[in-house]
Amino acid sequence: MRERTTRRGLLTSIVVGTASLAGCGYQPAGGELAWTESVGSARSGDERWVDDGDFLYRVRNRSGTGISYGDDFGFTTLDDARVTAYDSRGQHVWGGSTDAQYAGDPAVVDGRVYLPLANGSVAALERTETDEETADYRSNDDATVWTTEWTAVDSGSADGSADGSEANTSETNTSETSSADDSEAAPALTVTAGSELVVGFHGAGVVAFDAATGDEQFAFEGDDLEVTAIDDGAVAGDRAWFVATGTDDETVALTIDTDGTVRTVVSLRSSLNWLETTDSTALLALEDELRAFDAAGDRQFTVQLDGSGTPLLVGDRLYCVDTAAGSIVAVDLDSSESVWRRDGYSFEAVTADADGVYAVGTAPEMDGCGLFGVTASGKPWWQVPMLEEVGCYGDLFPVGDRLVLRVGGELYGFHREPGARYTVLSARGHSRFRSNSH
Repeated sequence: MRERTTRRGLLTSIVVGTASLAGCGYQPAGGELAWTESVGSARSGDERWVDDGDFLYRVRNRSGTGISYGDDFGFTTLDDARVTAYDSRGQHVWGGSTDAQYAGDPAVVDGRVYLPLANGSVAALERTETDEETADYRSNDDATVWTTEWTAVDSGSADGSADGSEANTSETNTSETSSADDSEAAPALTVTAGSELVVGFHGAGVVAFDAATGDEQFAFEGDDLEVTAIDDGAVAGDRAWFVATGTDDETVALTIDTDGTVRTVVSLRSSLNWLETTDSTALLALEDELRAFDAAGDRQFTVQLDGSGTPLLVGDRLYCVDTAAGSIVAVDLDSSESVWRRDGYSFEAVTADADGVYAVGTAPEMDGCGLFGVTASGKPWWQVPMLEEVGCYGDLFPVGDRLVLRVGGELYGFHREPGARYTVLSARGHSRFRSNSH
């Protein structure tokens, strides 16, 4: 009696089979499946995925009964957030947990994950230097670098934080908590980060922490800044940028130094679609144009651009992906120009790196949905139909030399580089090959 072939077994056979062709001069190509990894789905569906180009991070809330590993092995009650990092091979390389559940999107910079927690605090976690052979990656392994607690300031008062005084922080291997009563806990924050600053904001206020130590740098309520609402925030070098609604309902952008000095207030005279930053520049997409400002608040350039698209910022290149229009617009920040536009796409998932743009969807050169790449110069790079078992959806991330597609509790790693070689296009009972060199 013939055994039934499982989907995972079939995918694994294809990966192994294709790898064996390497001895015959075969080289894997862009869009070819390299590996699969089952990571399971969060019970509540309450999870976030984010990458930093080198690793893929999963953040999920946990509650109920779980297993504690390491020295305290056994059953334990969970009410926390768990961070798990995966490399370009789909391997789990480190993990850590926080003291409370997360309450907003994580920020990742230089391998460190910053999490806004439901109790109003912010936690920083990163991989601990340890022996690769003996590390137990299921344990926390002292991944928490700091957890900082802060108390929302009253109007006109910075509670000593505007002068750069220390916040109540807990260093690695400590578990200090705020002495404030739970009823006075600060609101959950939206967090953004850079190499020097971690900035959090809520509807009516902002706060910033030193990225290395968690020490509070400044905190303001809206009245202190003469605004009624904080709409967005980002970090550019040693300054924080915020876009807010002024007291006269006008949209304004402002910068704040690490010492709490408000350096710039710029009237935008238009509603904001999104805010992105480089180390020295703030990019603000308005209704029909992109404006770039330097740290002093001086406008560097303006590009006519529909600002409703999704920004993908990679070095000195900005890609604006408009899913409704099916277009990609590339803006070179050094030359301050829109350098190319391509139309005729549909996007289910899209990402970018220094080499170009990648997406799940359709391209003008394709007959149906698949995975495709567009070079940084705007040329079609490679296109392959999507595996039938995967479908035409998911979340796409550049991780090392792989593209990682997440669909539910499954991760799929695809080769990113094209070349004069052949690629597997389907995981059916037989394999089809086609050259994808360009």
